[in-house]
Amino acid sequence: MNEEYQVRIIDINLLGMGDKISNLLNTSFNLKMPWETIKANTYYDNSIDGSIPSFYVGAFVKEELVGFVAFKSHDFLFNGEVVNCFHHCFVATASSMRGKRVFPSLLAFGKDHLREMGKIGFVYGVPNDKSAPVFRKLNYRYFGPFLKVNVINIPGIFDLA
Repeated sequence: MNEEYQVRIIDINLLGMGDKISNLLNTSFNLKMPWETIKANTYYDNSIDGSIPSFYVGAFVKEELVGFVAFKSHDFLFNGEVVNCFHHCFVATASSMRGKRVFPSLLAFGKDHLREMGKIGFVYGVPNDKSAPVFRKLNYRYFGPFLKVNVINIPGIFDLA
């Protein structure tokens, strides 16, 4: 446990929590994204097999959100079996907290949470120029190249397939 900040699961139903998340992300990445857009792109609870839904992890100094990561749930089909996997994305650290191991602490907490939850296929990240050095330090392995395809998350879209 870090004495400067506390890492925990974020309850998005707490009053004002969505605003705290969007403020941190918008400040960190110079965006103007409302909470509803962030949630629509990071929270999935549409498993085809009853898998664990997405969840959020935050780093807090008292009640100030200083670090954030979304663990976005995905069901993959592999050899006819459903494998629940998580994409950690939208990782942000407040500028005042950079260099204090917030990013690796968020990822470690999220992975520990998943181990406690049960059978998880794998956790993956898609690095950018800022996160790639951290991924390397955390011994992430590169698999690829892969083609990224964005599919709109519309409930029921594949029911007729």
